[in-house]
Amino acid sequence: MYNLILKNFIVINFFTFYIYDFPQDPDFLGAAICQSLYQNFNTKTMQRFNNKTALITGGTNGMGLATAKKMIEEGGRVIITGRSEETVNRALEKLGEKAFGIVSDAGNMSDLMNLQQEIRKYTDQIDWVFANAGYGRFAPVEYVDGNHFDELFNMLVKGSFLRFSRFCP
Repeated sequence: MYNLILKNFIVINFFTFYIYDFPQDPDFLGAAICQSLYQNFNTKTMQRFNNKTALITGGTNGMGLATAKKMIEEGGRVIITGRSEETVNRALEKLGEKAFGIVSDAGNMSDLMNLQQEIRKYTDQIDWVFANAGYGRFAPVEYVDGNHFDELFNMLVKGSFLRFSRFCP
């Protein structure tokens, strides 16, 4: 089996993000960040993702979903991943026909090994990867055990590394 063609990648993985004063809308933070990132671009760049396909892990809410919306607005197609079928389907309803979804847990090694095969159902080329999947489980240091550490390490470090190693030629 040959590898998917990967042209560009963005590696962003947020381990901890405490925000208390934002509205309850889970898409607000992602939309605000994306808006600030793109506000300085002129209309010539509004189709810069035309005919491009992006893989966005953790694309079902927050920054991942906001990024997917922006890429579609600018002419691209997106493949999002999420841990549950319910959240993936809910995000796809918001994104429309230029979005495809895969249920895949970035911390589950079996899901990671099957991700490339699942992506092939939609495309043979990925132009951008946004490694956004992640979450935090918080505890005082004295209460962190091996299972807690392994769960977060698998999602945030091991998962990100192995995801990209599967796409490299």
